[in-house]
Amino acid sequence: MKKIIIFFCFLFISFYVYADNFNYKININYPITDYKKLNLLTDQKINYYQKLFFKEIKNITFWNEYTLFINYDGYNYNNIISYVFFIEYFTGGAHPNHDIFTFNYDLMNDKFIDSVYNLDKISKYARSNLIKDKRIVNTGMLFEGTKPTNDNFKNFVFTENGYLFYFKRYQIAPYSSGDISLVIPYKIEKKD
Repeated sequence: MKKIIIFFCFLFISFYVYADNFNYKININYPITDYKKLNLLTDQKINYYQKLFFKEIKNITFWNEYTLFINYDGYNYNNIISYVFFIEYFTGGAHPNHDIFTFNYDLMNDKFIDSVYNLDKISKYARSNLIKDKRIVNTGMLFEGTKPTNDNFKNFVFTENGYLFYFKRYQIAPYSSGDISLVIPYKIEKKD
């Protein structure tokens, strides 16, 4: 009887250790720059997603594998460094969750740029171009997700061709459509 109890204790401990160490995968890539403010803000956001992930998997089960992946793309335009971060995390459910955030750092003025001007014009341009995208299957979602608000147009980077706006899943189309982005030329913002 002692052997059976010891065997089950060993088996339980083995499963517990396995679940504690192997039931999640984390892969985080992010830039380290020469700019303290930019590094600090990046660290804060990355830490936020790590804490959120570990909070979500607190009650981990042996049968699920949980994941957190963070990647980024970087852009340089004039004196502005821009980054877009792509977050994918699975903590149970039908599919992974996705999020996007961006940073635009003005080197000359040592400050972040987090909004654009003339949202009415940008919204109109976005709607007229995105409606042509075959992934847009619900115009109600499109019009709601492109209303001229800072929240709808907060995820953007500066590129050589214009602002590159990123729209989160469910913002302008169903989850299955994926992340959608659109370049809006700088001249659109300036037109009167």
